[in-house]
Amino acid sequence: LTSFVRQNVDSGSIVMGSFVDLSKAFDLASHDVILAKLEELVVRGCALSWFRSYLDCRPWKVSLESAAGASMSDTMLSTIGVPQGSLLGPLLFLILVNDLPRTLEDPCSLIVNYADDTNFLIAGQSVEECIVRSQLKFEKLQCWLAQNGLALNEGKTQCVLFQTQKRKHPDSFAFGRQSMFFSDQARFLGVQVDSCLNFRDHTKELCSRLTSVCFCIRKLRPVTSKSTIMSAYFGLFLARARYGIVFWANPTNIEQVFKLQKRALRIVLGIPPLATCRGLLTREGLLTLPSILILESLLHCLKHREQYTRLNYNHKYETRNGLSLLIPAHRLQYFKHSFEYRSVTIFNHFVTHLHPDVCSIESPPETFKRKMKCFLIKNEFYSVADYLKF
Repeated sequence: LTSFVRQNVDSGSIVMGSFVDLSKAFDLASHDVILAKLEELVVRGCALSWFRSYLDCRPWKVSLESAAGASMSDTMLSTIGVPQGSLLGPLLFLILVNDLPRTLEDPCSLIVNYADDTNFLIAGQSVEECIVRSQLKFEKLQCWLAQNGLALNEGKTQCVLFQTQKRKHPDSFAFGRQSMFFSDQARFLGVQVDSCLNFRDHTKELCSRLTSVCFCIRKLRPVTSKSTIMSAYFGLFLARARYGIVFWANPTNIEQVFKLQKRALRIVLGIPPLATCRGLLTREGLLTLPSILILESLLHCLKHREQYTRLNYNHKYETRNGLSLLIPAHRLQYFKHSFEYRSVTIFNHFVTHLHPDVCSIESPPETFKRKMKCFLIKNEFYSVADYLKF
């Protein structure tokens, strides 16, 4: 999503993102439609009967507690909806929406589906063009939803215009009897995506949550063991801090969150609030947040090397920078804040200065990750700039 936005904005286009919300998506999923689509995927015979039994033969009843006592409704069989909290529930819903991208697909657009999150982005030369094309997409979406027994929640559906500078645009646009309003930001898979892709709002919200976690850890420390406190640090603090880090962690944002990481570690380790954390993370075998960003960026480039072009793509000679990746062509400073630019820069520094002394990029992924993690713990980088100077 961010790659599509930055590439098109860098080329001079405006991108309009529509973050669609479906009303009670899992509860309204039609059994008949799911079974028909399973049959189209050549799931037939006993296998199809098993899925039919899994979906249809589910009795349920409602219990009401009152002052007069408890009462129970008659037993009913479910006719719509997939079981939530089950392993098969999300899979069956994905089968239901599997053909939706084909319905909405057209040139200069991107469809992003993840479970019940359906989002589409349109690139155009003007705001008016983006609005007209989005209206057509929403009409196609409404037809598809009606055919498949689902419903659009217009009130929670958000539209965002991505551009380098603020241009005047309408506050909303007509869609049927409803009006779709533009927003400065939208939530996408737990990350606040803003119209400038600077992720300031996401960082502000994240810092607020992590500050609350620091307070919880401070209250826990006097009454529990260090191992329990460390579990709270990893589960409550670090898991949230590192989520989506390769996308939102520009130098300004990561510095704010890193300050909170140091505060949390001072509380965990019981050292004064103004004491330095230098050396403590290495002693405890912990990664700094910038080191986590470096590691995640390297792993991303290794996993998706085929999506990038090597510097020596036009010859077969072994050169010093032969393993380096070509930074995607761009014309604006805006693109330099993208995770592709940052990841390739981090990867190229590794293959130029650290490969193969620290570890080889040809190593198995788990071996590479283990050795690189040891290197990052030992050197305790406080910023990506420190790593690039190493």
